[in-house]
Amino acid sequence: MQGSEINFSYKLIRKSKKNLSIRISGKEVIVSAPLSMNRQKIEEILLKKKDWIEKKLSQNSSAEQKFLPLLNCKEILIGKIVYPVVFVKNSKYLKFDGRALLIPDVIMNNEESLKASVKKWYKAYAKIRLCEMLERVGDRTKLKYNKFSLTDSKNKWGSCDRNGNIKLNWRLAMLEEKTAEYVVIHELCHTYYLDHSKNFWNLVSVFCPDYKLFRKTLKMDAALCMYLKK
Repeated sequence: MQGSEINFSYKLIRKSKKNLSIRISGKEVIVSAPLSMNRQKIEEILLKKKDWIEKKLSQNSSAEQKFLPLLNCKEILIGKIVYPVVFVKNSKYLKFDGRALLIPDVIMNNEESLKASVKKWYKAYAKIRLCEMLERVGDRTKLKYNKFSLTDSKNKWGSCDRNGNIKLNWRLAMLEEKTAEYVVIHELCHTYYLDHSKNFWNLVSVFCPDYKLFRKTLKMDAALCMYLKK
């Protein structure tokens, strides 16, 4: 890499656009640059943003350490409440009993199988919880959507396309109810406005006056988007 003062690596993506943008996802720095911008100019901009980038990388690293028991499947997070993982004998299925996630002990020492099983359980749990939330919030706000599905995105909590199809990150089940509900409101409002215009945020504020607070919360919890992500 050119520019010895840059002590982090980055992924460069070329696009038909006017300006350069930088996104931090976990430990990864993703740079989206115009097709015509040369590498020297790109790294000049990165040097100007160096302190901000390193601060974000440090924050994400601290968050990863905080969530290490989660990453090792020693505990789970539901509604921002931590529950232990308990391995049990003579069991075939994962089960949450309200106090702990019970996991068959036959996969206890198989890290790959353990993480895959926990992720499968999480997605099944999240699908039920988020579908119920979407229906409840939709009824309350009178905002209609077309279809709902889960997403495994590492950088988005949700999305809505022009056909009113909403995708929600299954990791929302790990967050507090009100925070997850804000994301649902956000995506439902996109059924009216696909952009983030003033009209969009005005509509969001009607149903969620404290949306700015929840946006900050989501930024602080962004590292969770990397949970069980290959």
